[in-house]
Amino acid sequence: MALVVAAVGAARGSAAVLVTAVVLVTLAFGLGQPALMAAVGGAVPADVRGVALGIATLVFLVGGVWAPPSSVGWARCWASIGAW
Repeated sequence: MALVVAAVGAARGSAAVLVTAVVLVTLAFGLGQPALMAAVGGAVPADVRGVALGIATLVFLVGGVWAPPSSVGWARCWASIGAW
């Protein structure tokens, strides 16, 4: 949902909509990171738990870094073809 909100904000040049997207991402991170740690921690044996948590955190953070810039790129693409 935050990705769509960011794309709309970027396409329309609306700072308020972009701030809303940032707030949504912050809330998602605040809920998602602890849930991920609990799920991974409970799903793997103790001897590989550190590695599993590290990989899960890496994937979680890379996904969070990649999504906002891609939403701006998609918004510009859609705007250039008149989809907005």
